[in-house]
Amino acid sequence: MTNEPTLGGSKSNQSLQESEMIHQNIIHFSPLGIHQYTLKPDGRLVFTGGNPAADRILGIDHSVLIGKTIEEAFPPLVDTEVPARYHDAAKSGAVWQTEQIGYDDKKIRGAFEVIAFKVKENSMVAVFSDIT
Repeated sequence: MTNEPTLGGSKSNQSLQESEMIHQNIIHFSPLGIHQYTLKPDGRLVFTGGNPAADRILGIDHSVLIGKTIEEAFPPLVDTEVPARYHDAAKSGAVWQTEQIGYDDKKIRGAFEVIAFKVKENSMVAVFSDIT
């Protein structure tokens, strides 16, 4: 008789739980902003969460955006390439890196370095830092 873990065994469940906790801690404690999205079967890209750094960097409470499409959550992005690039990342796994600049009354409001990538089937994240 061996002590090897089995697929349904408690050691494997414990390893999965530990892995999930590590993943959640990385997201929560990262100094980089992180937005999470899921691509729905109807093609809508829905915001599923942001981390505390995203709240701090953008100065908003991201919890109120959960369940909204990217266009509803971030209206200034509608006429940019961002929604299409994020869709590509979620669907095909295409990695996209860019710098985005936001303006208010012709003055720079903020500049961000962004990288968007797939994390699992039909899900992606956008990781960003303020480079203003």
